[in-house]
Amino acid sequence: MNEKIQEKKNTLESFYNETNVLVSKSNNVASALDIFEKVSRRDSSRPEVMYSRAMLYYRNGDKGKMENILRSLVKKKPDHVQALNALGYSMADANKNLREAFDLIKAALTFAPQDPHIIDSMGWVYFRLGQLEMAEEWLEKAFNRQPDAEISAHYGEVLWHLLRKEDAIQIWKIGFNKEPNNAILLETVDRLKVQIDKLKGNIQN
Repeated sequence: MNEKIQEKKNTLESFYNETNVLVSKSNNVASALDIFEKVSRRDSSRPEVMYSRAMLYYRNGDKGKMENILRSLVKKKPDHVQALNALGYSMADANKNLREAFDLIKAALTFAPQDPHIIDSMGWVYFRLGQLEMAEEWLEKAFNRQPDAEISAHYGEVLWHLLRKEDAIQIWKIGFNKEPNNAILLETVDRLKVQIDKLKGNIQN
């Protein structure tokens, strides 16, 4: 009996994961969210369903709805690493509730201390708290583990504020080379008034 229950649980998790992947690739996020809501209505309290819904609301621009769902999820399942990190990061990125954001990300790190995206979140909340040296330390660690565009955007911005502007540009180049259309990286360099052509040159070793 237990094996059958576990098999059913695994099948449901696989189904929702696959559904989430499909809808997350849709360019029409509102439509994708509507589809996911209908498909998952009977299991709306399942942690994987709650997390997927939260991320779809985030993509749809409804950060308030995302935050409400994630708060409910971490209350229901305090060891849900992705929810802890997503909620903490979203607060840090919005520059609000920074002490709470720090505590959420710290909790996520206790469960997944080597995860580069959680390490990135810790660096970003330190940046929002104005602790640039600590931010640099954490973001360098995240970047060394996974030098993707989003992490390079954060790491480069901290270097920029530390007046290491050439180093920042080199970091951004690496991210731009991997994902030239990454929205977070493009927004960062635009906000800091860095010409995009500066990211197209050769990467210095």
